[in-house]
Amino acid sequence: MMLFAVVACSKDDGNGKDGSDTTVGDTSADTEDPTVADPNLPKQDFGGDKVIIVSVDHTGDYNEFSVFEDSVDALDSKVYMRNEAINEKYNVKIDVIHQANGDIVNYVGTQIQTGVAEFDLVNTGYTYQCTLVQLGLLVDMNEVPHINTEKGYWSQQMLKDANILGKNYFLVSSANLWSMHQASVCFINTQLVEDLGFEKTPYDLVEDDEWTFEAFETMTKAAYNDIDQVPGSSEGDQFGVVSTPVGPEAMFTAFGGKYIKLDDKNTPTSNAFTNETYSLLTDIIEYWSKDEAAGPEAAINSVGTFGNGSSLFFVEGIGAIALFNDTEFIVGIAPVPKYDDNQETYLTPTHADWSTALSVPDIPGSNLEKLGAILEDMAYLSHRDVRPEYYEKNLKARRVQDETSIKMLDIIFDHLTFDLGFAINNAGYGARGLARGLVAAKNTNVVSAFEGYKTQYDSVLQTYLDSIRENTEE
Repeated sequence: MMLFAVVACSKDDGNGKDGSDTTVGDTSADTEDPTVADPNLPKQDFGGDKVIIVSVDHTGDYNEFSVFEDSVDALDSKVYMRNEAINEKYNVKIDVIHQANGDIVNYVGTQIQTGVAEFDLVNTGYTYQCTLVQLGLLVDMNEVPHINTEKGYWSQQMLKDANILGKNYFLVSSANLWSMHQASVCFINTQLVEDLGFEKTPYDLVEDDEWTFEAFETMTKAAYNDIDQVPGSSEGDQFGVVSTPVGPEAMFTAFGGKYIKLDDKNTPTSNAFTNETYSLLTDIIEYWSKDEAAGPEAAINSVGTFGNGSSLFFVEGIGAIALFNDTEFIVGIAPVPKYDDNQETYLTPTHADWSTALSVPDIPGSNLEKLGAILEDMAYLSHRDVRPEYYEKNLKARRVQDETSIKMLDIIFDHLTFDLGFAINNAGYGARGLARGLVAAKNTNVVSAFEGYKTQYDSVLQTYLDSIRENTEE
């Protein structure tokens, strides 16, 4: 028996429904973009089979799959109608088995090894998907019929990020609400923006493709005010930006940083020990060492400080928006800025542990024809019906609904990205944690801190890739 071990993390909303039809094949709600049009897959009868998804239990906030009756919650209602449309078209019954993130690897591995697997799909965080990949428990999604990864309802940037040795073992679509919900964004105190009288707002800068680290830094410096005259960060100050450890980490990825990169053959290679990474980390640590930036080491409550109007920006996962429903100012949302003008697109980091992706487990006898058709239609319908409702819920929470807000969300969610260097942390590639420690300590001795781990981390990556190659050859 294989040993399925994984280091576990722990973590254990809009009403009304419009009754709109979500029958597969109804393209009335399609945009003009042909890349997200109905795939027009043929109706098939799979005999009333259950299609069971083993999924991390995120139902306390947003329910991705397990809605089994219509709901007064508009988003849950859309999820339910999507599921029912698929059930009807293919004569199946979507069902869910919930497991904690840290238990999914053991659960999936044990069931497959003993030949009693009672599930068809796996939905969990990238960190855990990567462990399943290493153990040889997932099917290359490029080999699954009907899945067209060129379609825009599959996250194109994530396809690139998650390509390992030319294969994609897990995919992200608009069905994965938690990949959107865990996206790092820049929350904005819109009242403070107005009070400070900037020539251009963050929205203007995004629109003009000028929302860069330099512009961000200029704004945060202008916003800082040491009101209480107490040295260092204190609750009485007005800050440019506040954050948990997520902020500096999000900047690294949003600025194009990666601890692991893909070469021209899609082979993951270590990028942690390069001048490129050292320089980027040094810039970020130096920034978060300034008075204007109250980062993870500051003795303040970042949520409370932003919520009471004492910070211009708050860099955090978009899920934190629910914490600001009662602020006296309107909370804006923008992508985390680019590093500089040379960066082609805004990049939106999404949490490697708490986001979700779908995969097909390698179970003998699985009907890949059925699973591929269901996944493709689920991705399409989710993009057409579920994602817009998710926008609606978040825009209502902000008390703002305008074209600019929608454009910001499109930019944010259309450029989701992650770093394999974060996702194989459980295998021992600890660059992410090492960098967190340096930021918290305001320690810019990046080179000396990282060089001592080069042999260890390179070995971890090589072992990870060797395991995948061995499993592929078997």
